[in-house]
Amino acid sequence: MVLKFKLFIVLLFFSSFGYSQSLSPIYQKLVDSIPDQVFGFAILKSDSTKRFLLKNNCKLKYESDTHFFVNAPLKWMDSQSKLGKIPHFNFDPMSASLLGDTVRESRFVNPVHAGIGGLDKSFTGQNVIIGFIDVGIDYNHPDFKDLNGDTRILRLWDQTIGTSFTYYGYGKLWDSTSINNGSCTYVPSSDHGSTVAGIGAGSGLANGTNKGIAPDANIVFINLSLTTGYQSRIVDACDYIFKFADSLGLPAVVNIGVGSPYGGGHDGNDPYTAYVENLISSKEGRVVCASAGNYGDYGNYHLRGEVTLDTTFTWFKPNPSYGNIVYFEIYSDTSESHFDFAIGADKPAPSYGFRGRTEFMNTHSQMNTPTIDTIWNGVNRIAVVNTYREIVDSAFHMEVYISPIDSVSYNFRFMTKGVGSYDLWNSRQVYTNDIIQTLPSSSVVPEIINYQLPDSIDILAAYFMNSEKIVTVGNFNNRQSYIDFNGGIQDFSAFPTGKINPTSSRGPNRLNYLKPDVSANGNLSFAAASLSTLSNPANYTKILKEGWHIRNGGTSMAAPVVSGMAALYLEKCPTSRYCDFKRDLIDASEKDQYTGPTANYSYGYGKPNALKLLL
Repeated sequence: MVLKFKLFIVLLFFSSFGYSQSLSPIYQKLVDSIPDQVFGFAILKSDSTKRFLLKNNCKLKYESDTHFFVNAPLKWMDSQSKLGKIPHFNFDPMSASLLGDTVRESRFVNPVHAGIGGLDKSFTGQNVIIGFIDVGIDYNHPDFKDLNGDTRILRLWDQTIGTSFTYYGYGKLWDSTSINNGSCTYVPSSDHGSTVAGIGAGSGLANGTNKGIAPDANIVFINLSLTTGYQSRIVDACDYIFKFADSLGLPAVVNIGVGSPYGGGHDGNDPYTAYVENLISSKEGRVVCASAGNYGDYGNYHLRGEVTLDTTFTWFKPNPSYGNIVYFEIYSDTSESHFDFAIGADKPAPSYGFRGRTEFMNTHSQMNTPTIDTIWNGVNRIAVVNTYREIVDSAFHMEVYISPIDSVSYNFRFMTKGVGSYDLWNSRQVYTNDIIQTLPSSSVVPEIINYQLPDSIDILAAYFMNSEKIVTVGNFNNRQSYIDFNGGIQDFSAFPTGKINPTSSRGPNRLNYLKPDVSANGNLSFAAASLSTLSNPANYTKILKEGWHIRNGGTSMAAPVVSGMAALYLEKCPTSRYCDFKRDLIDASEKDQYTGPTANYSYGYGKPNALKLLL
């Protein structure tokens, strides 16, 4: 989650409060628990800010038209912002999660490898780099070697250990020479990256059949740290992959297979996404593909609030795991963000009953100023309400933090009236609070007729997946059965081949731009895994009978299908731009009984056909 930081937090004590960079309890816990840990930040540009950063020995990695990207200790950055030395910064306190054979046949890749079906030669990804930003790759697996037994991994940057990679100030970098001579000490902590890279670029040398989409592509692997601040590290990885490809004079594709359901405006306008967009639009031969996310079965946690002249409201249930608090953010187009709001409290089921509220306040009053209010019931204080409102990344942004709360027995209303709209993503599974969806009848609570319920769309992973310039990929089921390493038949016929998986995240982005762009084979796909995993009998039911490839799924496995197609495309057309690839990919995507006849928020524009793409 990106938090826009000139904000205010009221501590969990009524009589004392202090200033901080966010109302988010997760951010405050980080400042208190790991104040000296170094993170990546995006800071609004100015000459005075640059002088201050250089004077204080901050690691200035690169800059965009609007932001500096630096490394610095969290507490120091927080305190300098409070002192006014740093006017505004973006920081992500959320951690990321991993969004993760017959694919080649169903996506018409085999004719491309063979150079038939109208092509005058074969295409296998030669002289193209695919950079995988993921977790865990076993460089000893045969699918990541060539016919001479040498590695196809040209660079491996482990962001999780050390500081010897001084260009970015953290991590350790190995080249192909160190992998080949045995001096690389990297040990994979997961099989996720092996399967992702195997689907996109596995050579198939392990068994001669399970090739990836671009089996001759060069590989760069970035072992991402999924902890707080991962968004900044993804930008570092993209920056490195494209610079390394430039040094070799090769086109490059980046595959992003990790993400979080919560963060920023879900509109692609944050500085992290903007920098990656600039990377791919500033030079030909660059493409970025990303997993849509695996949040399709999380339930309804996106709320598109429509503000009307009648007072509408939504209830939030306090979260005891953060000290019995309510916290949420809203984003809105600036033209839609001028309305009045208040925070109220109700007794929950079965008794119900409105207990009190704050005064209504206009969203654009007291902008960039922390505010504090109180909900009273007579002389009894129910809760303290803290808010902060600002314009950030070209959108209106508001945080609401309710604490302390005098009793666990309340539901809290976010009340609006006027004209406008807003977007909000929240649930305990996603972030901090549940939006209440089990409602009383209007005979019990008459105003319930104006209640606003959450919906099941707009649930892409945050940041990059929402960009118009990045290809976002949904996940449909790849197959229904297979013979495992024990010789048994694994049957998944309950999940029809070609049908979108229930976990696949749905679009659009907040600005109603169609996402995902396309969908591809994901669940029940097979690709490389670490040799230790493949040799463990506990995993034999997940491993294909020949013993070299393991089952995996999710949009993480769908994205490298398209990344591999991008490598085939750039081999044929190395000077093409990202927009050329995206246009042709969409034109080469097909509809069927599952997608329906028109583009939609589950399948995007359809299922890409690699042969049509290259033709």
